[in-house]
Amino acid sequence: MKYGKSTTTNVAISPQFLTKMANDSDLEDEYIKEIGNMKKLDEQFAKQQADIGWRVEQGWAIDKDGNISSWAIGHKDSKVKSFLQNMSEKAEETLQK
Repeated sequence: MKYGKSTTTNVAISPQFLTKMANDSDLEDEYIKEIGNMKKLDEQFAKQQADIGWRVEQGWAIDKDGNISSWAIGHKDSKVKSFLQNMSEKAEETLQK
């Protein structure tokens, strides 16, 4: 994983929690699964937003106690037509036939 790219899962992990994970293989396995889930959720959310013409940047944070939080910021993608624009154009094409 790389931090700061929209094509990867961004995860910031507390150094204290990384130390805990390094000393507890069960805990490490648990959070490796959690990070895998994060990746799936990121992909799903990004696709949903892209379908309506939005581009999102998002990420996750794991604090020193293992609590997980997430963030996301989005903006209208000027290169992609919105869902409503596409529907309007398709309706217009249908009416012209």
